[in-house]
Amino acid sequence: LIGLTLPKWRIARNLDETVSFAEEIGYPVVLKIVSQKIVHKTDFGGVKLNLKNENELNTPSIEK
Repeated sequence: LIGLTLPKWRIARNLDETVSFAEEIGYPVVLKIVSQKIVHKTDFGGVKLNLKNENELNTPSIEK
């Protein structure tokens, strides 16, 4: 519309989908929790940046 390129994104519901989508999109990826109850995702630890491979996706990424 105004010349901006948006990053590819997907909503994964489990680890298998997360890995599949990351491989489809290409590494590195960002994980962000999706929840109506959590407004400030970074305060909750719900954003993880620069995950470079499947091993990094398999580690506990979102803290409670």
